[in-house]
Amino acid sequence: MEHEKCTDQSKIDHKKIYNKFEGALCDDFLLLRKHLIKIYNSLPIVATYGKRKDTYIYLAGGISGDVNFRDKFAHHERVLKENGYMGVINPVKIPQPDYHDWANCMRITLDDMLVKSNAICILPDFVSSKGATIEFFLSLVTGQKILRWDIKPLDDMV
Repeated sequence: MEHEKCTDQSKIDHKKIYNKFEGALCDDFLLLRKHLIKIYNSLPIVATYGKRKDTYIYLAGGISGDVNFRDKFAHHERVLKENGYMGVINPVKIPQPDYHDWANCMRITLDDMLVKSNAICILPDFVSSKGATIEFFLSLVTGQKILRWDIKPLDDMV
């Protein structure tokens, strides 16, 4: 029996496919976070990085569910600029369309992260953020310079 090809994209239930995929990946995603915590703890701390003037650094941290995300990112951006990082890419300031949802926001911010920056600063709350975890992983895959914000190591069991 041949499978029927569906060329009409409107007939494909993308949400249903995504939900099945997300459920299957949940355990793998938790395992990925556990490995990323170990990597995070071995990263150089942003305050000790020497090549600041030529570094365009992207801030990666939790946004969804954090009512103070705008203040948090503004604070980190200000501190980085005060410490000599001239190019700081704050994802909160990246223009988003009026109809934005999480997936569209990620596509737009990932473009800025991968194209306009040559380094990424991982905030410690990445462990509670699906988006920041993805940004961290992609920075590893693409070979970007990765720095961590905090001097304090994260607990492996988070």
